[in-house]
Amino acid sequence: MTESKTKIGPRKRVAKNRKKAWRKHSNIKDVEEFLEDQRLQQRTGGLVSEKTDDKLFFVESKPIVDEEPLRGKRKRKAQIEKPLKCHRNLRSNPSISPVHSPTYKKPFRKNKRTLEKEEAERKGIIGPVKKQRLQSAAQQKKKYQQNRQEAVKARESGRQQYDLWSGGEIDNVQSPDDGGHFVTITRKRRVKCRRQHLSKTPVTESEMVPAGGSYNPAFEDHQNLLQDALVEAVACEKKEEKLKRWHAFSTVDANEQQTNWLNEMAEGLFNADGEKQNISTKDGNAEDADNVGKTSKKKTRLQRQKEAKLKQMEDKIQKGKDENIKMHQVYRLKAIKNEIKQREDVMNQKKSKRLAIKKQQANQTKQIGPHKYEPAPITFKLSEELVSSLREFKPEQDGLKERYKEYERRNMIEPRIWRRGTKPNLKTVQKRSHRVDAEDNN
Repeated sequence: MTESKTKIGPRKRVAKNRKKAWRKHSNIKDVEEFLEDQRLQQRTGGLVSEKTDDKLFFVESKPIVDEEPLRGKRKRKAQIEKPLKCHRNLRSNPSISPVHSPTYKKPFRKNKRTLEKEEAERKGIIGPVKKQRLQSAAQQKKKYQQNRQEAVKARESGRQQYDLWSGGEIDNVQSPDDGGHFVTITRKRRVKCRRQHLSKTPVTESEMVPAGGSYNPAFEDHQNLLQDALVEAVACEKKEEKLKRWHAFSTVDANEQQTNWLNEMAEGLFNADGEKQNISTKDGNAEDADNVGKTSKKKTRLQRQKEAKLKQMEDKIQKGKDENIKMHQVYRLKAIKNEIKQREDVMNQKKSKRLAIKKQQANQTKQIGPHKYEPAPITFKLSEELVSSLREFKPEQDGLKERYKEYERRNMIEPRIWRRGTKPNLKTVQKRSHRVDAEDNN
């Protein structure tokens, strides 16, 4: 019990003969605290003064271990899991017994039949129905365990163990498309789509317009631009003339074509003197023609032996020549080394040349489609078309086409050629029934 704090000062003289005055001027706080503490003890297992020492105290049998103070995440987690003080009254007190329900509950009593079944099961006697149920339950349990083990194995086979935060390179990592959850659920593999060409190229994003292409260019810059445009136009005309020569029709007239065709078809039918060759089609002559270069006599045994000996001698001579060549090659090792060195020098020169060309073409547009990239023609204005103010200036090229060419130059899309489709001419045919009707009318 806590001692009440009294104010130091002269004692007040008040009448306490009335209940209201006595309650107002008398201090009974210590008595109320004592009674409240006594009631709490009675609710929580009885009065402390009446309990024995065994109930109040216990002997610690576990050794005292100095636990290290929690730090970091563990400390924050312990603070989060720590119950709040406001929830203290909601928790049950183990020393207080629960309140009994006032309603009467009828005790459950087993009937005679269930008692007999339990007694039989206790002795080991099981009925046929329950035996069948137990067997089916055991089979289902076994099947469930097998399916679960298979699922775990399939999951672990597709799972890869590696440290994501190690900082090193991770090799032999399979993609999710190789199996795992996707294959087990859908039973199908994903179709590998064609990868679009979206790689970055070293080509500059924006192409600088030449100085002569501005709205108010200097005289020399404008003349240089016109000279470049002229060179480009001349090269284009030469290319078109070359195509025309390739696809030009022959200027030979019909009579000359007929005579040339006759001469080509009659080639080999006549001799140099102009007489026709006699081609015999009789059976005897045909057989003679087939047997030209064939000998009717069979070789004798001596002839075959002689040919075999000659062949052996030739093989022996050739073998000796090959051995001599090999022996000579041993003595010319220095010359062979020089030949190898020369060949390597030539290969290195070609390699350096290829690397130089590749380095030169690195900043150029690459060919990523069936057609090569062709730059747009140079846009220019003649000297008479130049204007003095920007308001009167008119663009020479379509902005959409210019952007499209820019995408082709930067390899964002492959170069394409517009081909206008030609619609085939429909053939008009008159039906037979209509034709008959027209003839009858005539």
